[in-house]
Amino acid sequence: MVFTLSSDESWIISSTPTDIPYGNYIVNVRQDLITFNQSELDSNFEPQPRKQQWDTNYIKSNFYRILLEHAPWMSWVGKYRLRYMFGDVFAGIYVALMQIPLGLAYATIANISPVYGLYAAFYPVLIYSIFGTSSYSSLGMTAPVSLIISNAINKTVTSLNTTEYSNDDTDSRKLQLCFSLSFTVGIMYILCNIFRLGFFSSYFCKPFLRGYQFGVSVQIFTSLIFLIFGIKYPLHHGHFSVFVNWFDFFKHMFNKSVNKYTFIISLVTIPLIIVLNKIRYHLQKRIYFSLPVEIIIIILATIISYYGKFQPNLNVEIVGDIDMGLPAPEFPKMYKFSFMTLVSYSFNILVVSYVLSFSSGKELCDHTPIVHLNPNQELFAFGLPNFVGSFFSCPPASVDHSRSVLVKASGGKTQLSNLISCALIVVCVFFLATYLKHLPLAVLASIVIVSCSKYFILILDLHQLWGICKSDVCIWIITALAVICLGLSDGAVVGIIFIWFVNSLYNQFPYKCELGSIASTNIFRSIETYRNSIYEEDGIRILMVAAPFIHQNCERIFNYFLNECKTVLRSRTRTNTILQDFMDNISLGMRRDSININVAIINLSGVSYVDSSGFSMIIELYHELNNRNVKVLFTAYSDELLRQLDKKDFWTRVEREHFFPHLSHALFHAKKLIN
Repeated sequence: MVFTLSSDESWIISSTPTDIPYGNYIVNVRQDLITFNQSELDSNFEPQPRKQQWDTNYIKSNFYRILLEHAPWMSWVGKYRLRYMFGDVFAGIYVALMQIPLGLAYATIANISPVYGLYAAFYPVLIYSIFGTSSYSSLGMTAPVSLIISNAINKTVTSLNTTEYSNDDTDSRKLQLCFSLSFTVGIMYILCNIFRLGFFSSYFCKPFLRGYQFGVSVQIFTSLIFLIFGIKYPLHHGHFSVFVNWFDFFKHMFNKSVNKYTFIISLVTIPLIIVLNKIRYHLQKRIYFSLPVEIIIIILATIISYYGKFQPNLNVEIVGDIDMGLPAPEFPKMYKFSFMTLVSYSFNILVVSYVLSFSSGKELCDHTPIVHLNPNQELFAFGLPNFVGSFFSCPPASVDHSRSVLVKASGGKTQLSNLISCALIVVCVFFLATYLKHLPLAVLASIVIVSCSKYFILILDLHQLWGICKSDVCIWIITALAVICLGLSDGAVVGIIFIWFVNSLYNQFPYKCELGSIASTNIFRSIETYRNSIYEEDGIRILMVAAPFIHQNCERIFNYFLNECKTVLRSRTRTNTILQDFMDNISLGMRRDSININVAIINLSGVSYVDSSGFSMIIELYHELNNRNVKVLFTAYSDELLRQLDKKDFWTRVEREHFFPHLSHALFHAKKLIN
């Protein structure tokens, strides 16, 4: 259409004027006499072939942008401003203070020495600062990954207790398995980056992520409940292990296996953390300083445990000896473990860590214009720290959401906050870690439980989602139940498969409607929605399906088009109100006309993709309706859809003259065919 603004501020399209009020203006609408089918459009305007994205000219012209994508540190270093310094320094200090207690706690959950949680807070974070695209993501050990490591250690190290390894130290085998998993996870991440599998992150919808976080919180709480009550009992792992562990917990409760002193420590620590967190929240509103609650709790608990001699006198489990300094590089001894064992557990860690890491980065970066998350680059940025960290005694690392939120809340703007955090972790490892020997494990468990407890309120999302989208409620519930019942990695896979299932259902049962023009205008809407204002042309049907034409829905769409193009019964008038139609039907004795369909206009504006089944369906539909003396016109298609049809032998079986770029052009041509 050709639109011009006349001197009386009315829009002019062509000839045969119709005045329509629009706000404070009178819009003068005229029928467009210049129409094009696709062949005429191509011959008049010569469409250009699509540019190849990765040709030599593209790489030369976009070299700098491609370089920044693969080396994100160049971007934030080049754009760094002095005003970012205070926020980055403060965020780095505070995150380091959080890394220390959480690193110790997560290493304890993983059933390895706590100091390795501090190693994972140094090497991986240092490398991610160079290659990561999120300035808020804080790498290190996390509770979900620690649960998988604990499961691997309990099953694999026990199964290796044979004559061949009888002289090996058990702790050494635990650590070597842990480092081997880091190595394998890093390789898997890098392979995913090479094959550009970052698009899988598009399936991590918000209901899936929230349901997953809820299920993970239940798993973490279950794994720590024994430490809270001081019950020395190995955890069960595998499907439905949550219910088995709770059954064993209550059995030991009735058998009086609880260490009452450990329980008292937990009973004091958890409320104290909650109260101090409330104080911290109110202090942040008044001053630019956040109270380091976890560090305060750890210092107090260590001092009290040391002078109260909790371990020898009360039989309270403590952290134990912690080695000072950083370990020398060493290649992981992967030969001690079977290939399938490493691959299976590494795949579990890969799925869990990527879901949690990317979801955390996406949530924090979505509303921040200066931070752009690149899914494929994140795969490399997660893989390289694990690969390199495996040579420096680091367990598998991933992004912890609570620490990442703290970076943003503390004013961190760039990766400098991570570098400052690394420096403080080194100071702790060399000079301070040995003083945490007497810290009770129940205190670390209490810190983790309070940190995870905020995810339990995510169940309130269901009420809000129910009023928006019922399928999102199903995704939330299925994902949460799958994680609780089947475990962290299997639950994530089940959730993603269910999302695919829901999407396929939407494609299999797409939205279908008949279109008509509103009050003789050029605006086309559903007849069902605007039934009292729609003007329909006799003998012409405009049909639309909002879905790709794929094998799942081709038969259903084909039958819909055929059924809609049969002879139909319609009332004489379509622009009256319902009451007027009712009165007219009484006065006319329910008289209706039988209308033959001469032209079917297929609106393809909702079709984004056509596979081989859809390709065949369009051809079959075209010939079937022609055999029924119904002319078929296709309109409102995208350029990409046209390219898909060009690649196949399509135009030898369907006339290109029956394709029109605009719906009004197709309608004008249909009227000429009838007349």
